[in-house]
Amino acid sequence: MKYYCLKSVINVLIIIYVTLFTQDIFAESEILQEKFHIGDFQKWKQKDFNDDNWRYISSGLPKQTGHYWVRIKLKISGEQLHQQQAIFTSILGAYDVYWDGMKLASNGVVATESKLEIPGSINFATPVPQHLWSEGIHIIALRISNFYAPTTLRQGYFNLRTGPHLETIQGYQGTTHTPLVILGGLILIGLFFFLLYFLYFKKTTYLLFSILCFTIASLLLVEVWKPLWGYSYNWHLFRLQLVEGLTFSIALLLPCFLLCHLQLAHKKWLFSGLLMILFSIVISIDGFDKISSLLMQVSLFGAFLITAYGCFYLRLKAWLIMGATLIVLMISLIFDVSFQDQYFFPSFTLIILSVLVELITDMKTVQLERNKAQLISGQLEIALLRKNIQPHFLLNTLTSIEQWIEESPQSAIEFIDALAEEFKLLNDISNKPLIRFDDEIRLCQAHIRIMGFRHDMKFELDCHNISANFLIPPAIIHTMIENSFSHNRYTTSPTIFKLAVEKEPEYYRVTYSSPIENPNKASSLETGTGNRYIKSRLDESFKGQWKMSSNEINGNWITSILIPNNLKIIT
Repeated sequence: MKYYCLKSVINVLIIIYVTLFTQDIFAESEILQEKFHIGDFQKWKQKDFNDDNWRYISSGLPKQTGHYWVRIKLKISGEQLHQQQAIFTSILGAYDVYWDGMKLASNGVVATESKLEIPGSINFATPVPQHLWSEGIHIIALRISNFYAPTTLRQGYFNLRTGPHLETIQGYQGTTHTPLVILGGLILIGLFFFLLYFLYFKKTTYLLFSILCFTIASLLLVEVWKPLWGYSYNWHLFRLQLVEGLTFSIALLLPCFLLCHLQLAHKKWLFSGLLMILFSIVISIDGFDKISSLLMQVSLFGAFLITAYGCFYLRLKAWLIMGATLIVLMISLIFDVSFQDQYFFPSFTLIILSVLVELITDMKTVQLERNKAQLISGQLEIALLRKNIQPHFLLNTLTSIEQWIEESPQSAIEFIDALAEEFKLLNDISNKPLIRFDDEIRLCQAHIRIMGFRHDMKFELDCHNISANFLIPPAIIHTMIENSFSHNRYTTSPTIFKLAVEKEPEYYRVTYSSPIENPNKASSLETGTGNRYIKSRLDESFKGQWKMSSNEINGNWITSILIPNNLKIIT
């Protein structure tokens, strides 16, 4: 009881969307029997021919290619007499159509061998003259040759209906209106995210969603190929193979997109498992409709599990996609094989719209974060320049220069050169989020030279295992060195600061060590403006993917920073 109630509710919810897909466009006529017989005799077209020994079509059409005849016993009611009627056929073959022994039309050219046969159209309408359409029993006879019929479809593909001629044709073509609207929408959405990926932000999710939209659009185009343009019957197998291939692609792309969108772990293993399941379905199941239906059910079930795991376990905001996927999955299970022909496109539109809403929401969030990051970056740039161009620093520096000019002009020139180099480097890097590590080292070396002049001591920076292509936020090592001078009063010459980089599986570990010659102020190295600057710069560039620790070890202040090693290299 619950099953039938649920089916009724779903029918009501989607009836507006799928009216053009599901309406029965053929006028009702009572077909009393459908029989066939292998061979070719003109007498088989006669109305009074005895076909008692013929086989019913429901038992299967001939396995082999060649000639055979079909006889349809049709009962006409008086309600249909006032309209122009027609016979609508979809048969794998070329054939002649007879009405009570009279030839009405030919679809293709029936022949005795394949090279002489001209394949007929897959869909064919034969108008019946009004004077022949009369109440009672009539015989529709079809003389058929099927030399181009594929083996896999030869026995089971046969469709014949009767109905109002113009109304049926218009109704059949009308089934393409809603699909074409959906087609236009899918192409526009796919094109938007395709351009977004290549011109704005190379996010894999955008590219996968674009490919998914284009693939669904391609499947829709192949589906409307038959009612909109038609084709000869020898192309029918190719069209079905296209449908199966595109359905397979969609069944693979949907879970793959969700895996990337929700950034789940073990994507490669999950993708490989899904691929094996889908391939096993294609290999082990017979029938194009059954294969396509099962492919989509497995894909939708996988998509639901992925979104449910993301929502409930990882606390991700994917409720809309999960709900849409669950609804479409239920529809596919309830309507089974008919889902692919009648409900697939309107139902899948629901998933596309839910994904579109999620992506637009994410894009809005990313844009807000980007605007915030730009604001913070500007503030950090100002803070960097302000931190290094302080009034008391300039005053002390100018006083020292004035003194050296009188006592040692050569020292004054060297000091001015070091000062100019540091300011030039600061100006070059201040507006960059990341710089080459060798640029950072040159900035630090320039600062150490300046401090050597000011303290009249020798300071050195010992660098170990430094890569020129290693990326780091600007002036963070420079700030550590500044902190060392601010919180210590060095008297030992030379004083050596140490810097090392170690590459770990997912991180670079940057370790800075400075001697402590003022133990009372050692703890203050962890606080202050300089440390806040370092943390702000790291958070701007690595968004919570960094770690920083500081402690005193054997008379040295050790600062260790972990940053991701998967950044693109600047060359």
